[in-house]
Amino acid sequence: MAADPAGARTAILAQAHGSLQAGYVEAFQPRYAYGASLTPELTAQLAEVAGWAKAAQQLPGSADAAALRGHLNPTPLKAVDPAAVTLD
Repeated sequence: MAADPAGARTAILAQAHGSLQAGYVEAFQPRYAYGASLTPELTAQLAEVAGWAKAAQQLPGSADAAALRGHLNPTPLKAVDPAAVTLD
């Protein structure tokens, strides 16, 4: 987006398939930032579901948050923006 703002607006409008107006995208693009995170609440919910699945299938091993983090692969995201990706 930073390298080609006009191209980014064109791509956004194309992906929106008519659900966004060009003026809206023009006005709000400078304030747009992408971010994604695994909140503690989401991590806890994933651990709960994993625990249920493991119990239901009688699978060994832990299903806690630490075990889940061991299965996360941040490499693709770090390739895009290393500073934006942390796993705590």
